Amino acid sequence: MLCRLEFVVLVVLLTISIVSGQGDICNPNPCLNNGRCIALNGNIDFYCVCPTDIPVGGKRCDQLLLETTTTYRPTTLVTPSPCASYPCLNNGVCTVSQFGNTYTCTCGAYFYGVRCEHQNRCSYQPELCQNGATCVPGIDGAYSCRCTSSYSGANCQQFNPPTGICSSMPCKNGATCVALNNNANYHCTCPAAYTGSTCSNPKTTCPEDYCTNNGQCTFDYTLNRLRCACPGTFSGQFCEIPIGQSNACSSFPCFNNGSCTPAGGSFLCTCKGTYLGNQCQFRYDTKPCSSSPCKNGGICTNVGSGYQCQCSPGFQGTTCEVNTNVGNCYYTPCMNGGTCIASGNTFVCACPFGYSGGRCEEQTLTPNRICDRNPTLCKQGGTCISNSTHFQCVCRPGTEGEYCEKNTTSNLNLYRYNY
Repeated sequence: MLCRLEFVVLVVLLTISIVSGQGDICNPNPCLNNGRCIALNGNIDFYCVCPTDIPVGGKRCDQLLLETTTTYRPTTLVTPSPCASYPCLNNGVCTVSQFGNTYTCTCGAYFYGVRCEHQNRCSYQPELCQNGATCVPGIDGAYSCRCTSSYSGANCQQFNPPTGICSSMPCKNGATCVALNNNANYHCTCPAAYTGSTCSNPKTTCPEDYCTNNGQCTFDYTLNRLRCACPGTFSGQFCEIPIGQSNACSSFPCFNNGSCTPAGGSFLCTCKGTYLGNQCQFRYDTKPCSSSPCKNGGICTNVGSGYQCQCSPGFQGTTCEVNTNVGNCYYTPCMNGGTCIASGNTFVCACPFGYSGGRCEEQTLTPNRICDRNPTLCKQGGTCISNSTHFQCVCRPGTEGEYCEKNTTSNLNLYRYNY
């Protein structure tokens, strides 16, 4: 019995001694050649980090690595940025998403789309907004119009009659009424030929430079106003229109002494006194609807001293003159009197003489170049038009030739030559 007890005690002591000797598997250091030991799996295994300055490896850094030995290390794959290919068009700003390898394009005011690939209509059709309004681009191709104080409507097409002391139009003969002191009174800014508190009194003495192009100013007692006697090469109220220059004012379309100004292929009438209308054809104190200004079946309603047209389906505009069924030509994209021709989902502009470009926006013949250097280039009252490389003599009726030097009975002749 005593012998069995002594044997048990001896086994316990040996077990304690063995466990005590393996308390730290890295002590002593099993790694050779100054390798660094790292204990693994609860101190029952180890790993040696071998020095990098000598060619050794293996479990205990005890194996010599030959020069032909190739060490393979994990390869880190670098994914290129999705913005590296510049996917955003039209100067859009590319931003990488923080939630994945995707991107977002921040577009400028006049572009939209995932890649800013679509152009807002405000950038190429600013005339969407009428009567001096500003086109404001919106989201995904939408737009809105910021109207001036005198107009309203989706496209600022509706005229709002003025209110206040000037609404009665106290200033005569085309004068400008200015409201003062919160509409308590007004002041009339008179044109050069009239005077008085309401500009109703014609001047009998000519202001300086009243007539242009050497016209002679006199007072016409029959018309009771100033009048210009123009030289043979000019016409118009102020001798401002060269004779022979093709324009829509040559037929004198403005009634009641209205002043005509060429506007592309059309004209603009500036009415006098109490007259209004696109040709100054009716008075303020008459019912404007009596002249039937609404076109294409529009219904006219008298509104104060003006009128308002309720257009038939398919028409729009102040006088219902715009056909909304003509595709992309609805907003008259052609400039400078160009004619719009609808073509499928797009349009083509037929430009008048002297203009070119997709919307007739480029002037190909401009004054004040060759003609300025040679003021007598065109003879017999011919009008000279030129750019830096070409000129053109617009001959008066009864003359023809390169310089209008010949007499003829044929119609107006045009010539263009290199200079």
